[in-house]
Amino acid sequence: MGEAPSWRNMWGARIKTPCDMEDDVLEDVIKYTTQRLAQFDTEEWEKNGLAVCEEIRDHLDKAWDPAWVVCIGRNFGSYVTHQY
Repeated sequence: MGEAPSWRNMWGARIKTPCDMEDDVLEDVIKYTTQRLAQFDTEEWEKNGLAVCEEIRDHLDKAWDPAWVVCIGRNFGSYVTHQY
């Protein structure tokens, strides 16, 4: 069996490592998403979740090539990966 992944705090987010995303991409994703979500309280972004997801996705598509998928919610887990 493989070694269990560890966790690191990077740019204010808890990240499962190792992460195959480049540091500059990961930093932008974390900072932009954190900044965008901070503009709303939890109830507000739950109501406007689709619009917030679309805005974040549009930013990432323009900055780092298209084909990003953005999900916002609570009480669910996810595994995110990307490929070039």
